[in-house]
Amino acid sequence: MCNNTKKKWLKANNHLSKLEKKYFDLVWYARSDKDKLLEDERYEILSILNRIESEYKQETDSLYSDDCDWSHGFNSGVLSTIRLIQGLMEGDFDVSVDEFPFLDT
Repeated sequence: MCNNTKKKWLKANNHLSKLEKKYFDLVWYARSDKDKLLEDERYEILSILNRIESEYKQETDSLYSDDCDWSHGFNSGVLSTIRLIQGLMEGDFDVSVDEFPFLDT
């Protein structure tokens, strides 16, 4: 792989990793029950939820809107697609295709 191509690949992979983290956080957030966590006094997890709400305010607000199902579906689809692309970029074609859509959070 020539140096310029390698730099582009690394830049793309870095960007995908940031997006994977964002959409992992949003899917995990949507699957979390904040009230249950408060009851169980799971405050360390609540701090993570608060960070996600702060970092992705518009996206987390949409999970409480009339379009919440669409928003959660969109976030899940983006997460699984990013994971597919990352796997393909790493050369794991068969595993990536077989596990798609992979949504473990």
